[in-house]
Amino acid sequence: MYVGDVSGHGISAALLIAMLSMMTKNIAQNYRNPDQFLSNINNQFSEIFEDSGLAIYACMFCLIIDSDKKKLYYSNAGETLPLYVDAEKGSVTELNSTGLPIGMMGGSAYEYKVSPYNPGDLLLFYTDGLSDIFYKESPDEFLSRMRELLIEFRHSETLYDILDEIENVFYDLNASEAKKLELDDVSMILCKL
Repeated sequence: MYVGDVSGHGISAALLIAMLSMMTKNIAQNYRNPDQFLSNINNQFSEIFEDSGLAIYACMFCLIIDSDKKKLYYSNAGETLPLYVDAEKGSVTELNSTGLPIGMMGGSAYEYKVSPYNPGDLLLFYTDGLSDIFYKESPDEFLSRMRELLIEFRHSETLYDILDEIENVFYDLNASEAKKLELDDVSMILCKL
């Protein structure tokens, strides 16, 4: 699975994400290692825009879940780090991995990491639009608040209940407060392992 975000807003960004999505679908089955997958996507993306003179890039986090070995294999290309919730221990950590965004530099290598998991644990993927709503200048405060929410609601009846609680916290605005904010697009994926 993967989550990504492209530079820019509006129609041009929508076209970029459509192109990236098509590239991803076309080559995903050819790669078993997320770092090699991201390298290939990066090289293709960089080649398309290398002579454009535009600062076009995309961020993407790629993860493979091996349910037989109970392991997560992942690589990052500048995307926000997913949050891993150990449901039994009640702890939340980031799946820390670094790498340049796609399209920044052709030939980039990506870090490859492996992490064990337990059945029932959770993974939350999100784009930076969520953290930037109130915490653009204080990302540590955002992570602290997210940890509290995920620990508190980790045993909710459904994953939708957890996502609803997150949305209620970050989007509970009255009309006058909402007008002050520049809202970016937000994507969230919550998985139960």
